[in-house]
Amino acid sequence: VAAQLDRDVRKFGYHGRLVVKSDQEPAVVDLMKDLARRRLDAPTVLESSKAYDSKSNGRAEGAVRRVEEQVRTMRLALEEAIGVAVDVHHPAFAWLVEHAAFVRLTGVVGRDGRTGYSRMRGTEHSMRLPFFGERIRYKCRAREDGVGGEGTRWCDGIFVCVHRRTNQYVIYDAERGIKEARTVMRFPDELKFSADEA
Repeated sequence: VAAQLDRDVRKFGYHGRLVVKSDQEPAVVDLMKDLARRRLDAPTVLESSKAYDSKSNGRAEGAVRRVEEQVRTMRLALEEAIGVAVDVHHPAFAWLVEHAAFVRLTGVVGRDGRTGYSRMRGTEHSMRLPFFGERIRYKCRAREDGVGGEGTRWCDGIFVCVHRRTNQYVIYDAERGIKEARTVMRFPDELKFSADEA
């Protein structure tokens, strides 16, 4: 987790001095210390909010609450689409959380008229996003897993998120595992979701 935090911090453009604020939960404090150890090239200052005072860390608490609401909404939408309850312990749930955060990053417009993605990358996100858990057809890379040449170039899978670094669609293919693709085709509405494949 600390390694992913370090990658995220650098992705947001913070390469110099960094102030990290967290609550006093021992596991979170250990995580922040691990993050500071990884950032050898720049000083990392650790701060803690007051014990039992959620208001002292209000902006972060609010951001967490909004992502939780996004996750809950997307989970309910997926459950309604496939007609099956999605357990929080299911491996796909981690992908759901990541995709929910990405949807907020690319879709919520701030007071300055820009999204978080625009502030981070300097341009708006232009990819069309399928629904989480939607069946899609994706274009396989040439000669990947025996695909290409005279074989089919299109495979079926389930959309789970957008890759943080490459900005490609991340797809779960039951035959080939997790794959990334730049080109996808969506199915008609009546074929978009399947409880058997979810």
